[in-house]
Parts: sequence; structure tokens; C-alpha cells
Amino acid sequence: MSESPVLLEKKGHVAWVLLNRPEAENKINPALIQALDEVFVELATDDAVRVVALAGVGPVFCAGADVGALGSFESYETRARFGQRMHRTSLVFQRIERLPKPVIAAVNGVAQAGGLELMLCCDLAVAGRTARFGDAHSPHGQLPGGGASIRLPRRIGATRAKYVLYMGAMIEAQTMLEWGAINEVVDDDRLLEATQALADQLAAISPSSLARLKRLIDDGLNQPLETALRLEILAAELNMGSDDMSEGLRALQEGRTPRFTRG
Repeated sequence: MSESPVLLEKKGHVAWVLLNRPEAENKINPALIQALDEVFVELATDDAVRVVALAGVGPVFCAGADVGALGSFESYETRARFGQRMHRTSLVFQRIERLPKPVIAAVNGVAQAGGLELMLCCDLAVAGRTARFGDAHSPHGQLPGGGASIRLPRRIGATRAKYVLYMGAMIEAQTMLEWGAINEVVDDDRLLEATQALADQLAAISPSSLARLKRLIDDGLNQPLETALRLEILAAELNMGSDDMSEGLRALQEGRTPRFTRG
């Protein structure tokens, strides 16, 4: 296994990004964040990649931030260093969230604290049946710094998000599915297979349409209804000039599967 904290594997139009610190439960440290940033910068401009799948090597998806080597938080230097890490992590998570391609989280084992926050930056999520999700900040006198208090309520509603964040409880995959936090629960040994199947389905869809649709949905959550509806019309009009729309209509008229390129 490579010593790089993040691995990149490309399978056709699907790129797999693998957190590669299994000995540390794939906990987030500066090296992992730097590697994630570099990988997603590359993926943003790789037109051959249409979908990204994010998973963890080993039995755990991601157990949060690696704070073991920081030392005492009574030290100003330690607090300042960790504050800088949180800012950096937040920016990289936003890069993942804004990637103009669908990102699917494949969650095995545990997604806790920073791991949960990382999953929430993904568009879709598939989980193994025994996977568990939670946030350990509040019980240890901390606050989230990777977006949990903002993204989780938008995903599952304020009341449920408050329970997860206040209590530090670990929530089972089936419950997270019922709450709308994830899209699918499968047997643990089918997790990668099911994620690949979903990614392949998405990769067959117009890349330009998916990019515009992703932005419409994400931006629309932060806009008044009338403004969001106007933006949708503008985007639909812009999309009329795309090669993918022309190909999609031709395929519909000819009774065949579209062969999308990009644009």
C-alpha cells in the first residue's frame, strides 16, 4: 500500500479517492488535507472524469481529526495551530462540495466528527449496513469546524441535527437513511460494488447538465424562491446551446442511448 495519505484510482469516467491512513482510522491531519486538496484540484479539470467516489481504506471511513499529536490545548501555540488546521480543512471541504461533478461517499465502519463533515460535502452517500455516523465535538467541549452545524441541519432538519450534535450519539446507517442523510444502505461486502454501480449510472448522464444541475440545487438552497426559479430558467436557456442537449434530443428521436461528451 502506498504511503500517500490519499490515493487516486481512475476507472473509466469514475475516479476513486481513497483516504489512506487505515492505521489511524483515516483521521484527518495536515498531510491528508493537503493531499485531498491536490487531488480535487486535479479532478476539477480532468474532463475524462465525470463522477468521483470517496472512500476510506480499511475498516473505517474517517474517525475525525487527528488531535493526538497536538499536545495540550492549554498552550496558545497549540490552539493557534489547530485553528489554522480548521480553516484549511474547511476550505478543502468547500472545494470538494463545489466540484462541478457528482461526488459519492462510500461509508464503511464509522464516519465521525470530521468524517461526518467530509461525507456531508458529498452529493450522495452509500453506506455499509453496519456503518455508524456521529459527532463527538460537543461531549468533549468542542464545536464543529468542518461544517457539521451548517450542513447537517440542511440535510436532515434542525431537530434531528441538534440531537446528533448535542448528544454525540452514534447513529446507525438505516436511521440515517430514513432521515435522508444518505441515499442507500447495502451489505458491507457490497459497498464498493454498489457505489461503483451508482457512479457508472451517473457517468452515463450529460456531464454539463449534471454540473449545472448541481449548482442550481446548491445555490437554490441559499436563495429566495423567486430568485432561485429565475436562475433555473436562465440555466435552462443557457443549456439549450449545449452539445449534450442536442445529442440527448437526437438520441430520444432515434430511440437510442445518448453518447454524451461535454458542453
